[in-house]
Amino acid sequence: MRLQVKAVREQLTDSVKEYVDKRLDKLSRRLYDGTLVEVTLGKERNPSIADDHWAEAIVYTKGPNIVARE
Repeated sequence: MRLQVKAVREQLTDSVKEYVDKRLDKLSRRLYDGTLVEVTLGKERNPSIADDHWAEAIVYTKGPNIVARE
């Protein structure tokens, strides 16, 4: 599994990269080595939103792509 982690309008620290890698480690056992997984992290700029951090993961497979956002 090839993992790409990027942040929108923020710096990405090594500890955050390690956390994402740790959380997606089980997924790597189920995917082929060449499968691309792209994780994007960001923060909403609206102050009225209590949970302002979000994460989106896209798994590019041979069939349909798998997208998850939280």
